[in-house]
Amino acid sequence: MVSEGKEKHECRLPRRDTMEEIRGSIDDGVSIDDLGKNTLPTEEDNSWEDEIFFEKALTKEDENFAAHASKRFMTRSQEIWNAITVLPGVIYCIYFVFNGLWQDINSTNEIGLRDVESYRDQCINWPLFPKLYACPPWTVIAVAVGVIVHAPFSFLYHIYCAFLLPPGPLRMCHWTRKFDQCFIHILAIFWSYGSSGSRSYLLASTVFNFDCIFRLFWSPIQPRRTLIRMLVAILVSCLPLFLREELLLFCMLLLIYATGGWLFATYPFGGWSHSAFHIVFTLAIPIFIQTSATLQSCQEQVAIAAHCKILQNPLS
Repeated sequence: MVSEGKEKHECRLPRRDTMEEIRGSIDDGVSIDDLGKNTLPTEEDNSWEDEIFFEKALTKEDENFAAHASKRFMTRSQEIWNAITVLPGVIYCIYFVFNGLWQDINSTNEIGLRDVESYRDQCINWPLFPKLYACPPWTVIAVAVGVIVHAPFSFLYHIYCAFLLPPGPLRMCHWTRKFDQCFIHILAIFWSYGSSGSRSYLLASTVFNFDCIFRLFWSPIQPRRTLIRMLVAILVSCLPLFLREELLLFCMLLLIYATGGWLFATYPFGGWSHSAFHIVFTLAIPIFIQTSATLQSCQEQVAIAAHCKILQNPLS
């Protein structure tokens, strides 16, 4: 037990039956008030209070934390579906990258065969991925990597909740949840570069998100603050679309995140709300990865892929 005035880094569950236990151990001839006068500890010695009146050590923040956790009770099958709904985004990113969907195939009709031979050493010819003609742009890779590196930790957290972790506050402060949240910030770093193509913007996003990660592991658990910081991190990755005046895509992302935020905050479908939240947020992935392929900084690599397509399919 950490004394008053010090930060609490552990996750604690209040004991709700201590008074009943005490009453059951008292002789019939002694009142609870008389017992309290003789046995309650002094301010200097509060170890007995820590052990018996454990709920008195809980602050208002602790109570809010426990209430926050209790609203998110989910059954084993719901947690399994929470894990499963992480996977479609990963599958889409892998398909998008390795099936060459980022390539501007229409431009190949405007390229003459006389110009393509100089690009041969930059081409990829893998039988396993016949439509991957060249290395994707770094922005496309960044968006895909962000999704792929986050998914295992989200999947692991929900599997732990399904089979190993009891419902309640313990889930909220378990290391798997912290790593899930940590890699949401890592994802936001990759997406900031994927949506902007700017190293300076990447650096600014990295500084902010690493500060958030530090607070996840070395500060008391504050669900509201954590949620706000994750929301800011995601919005930072959307901002380049607004600055480039891609307003339709930007508004689509805001609608997706507003819907997902509503699902996460209110849990309108009970334990199934979190799976719905995952599905809604997955809709943002195609927007991010497709817009990352249209950046001006990507066009040289897209052109290389178009040349390589002609080299490998001269009659197409």
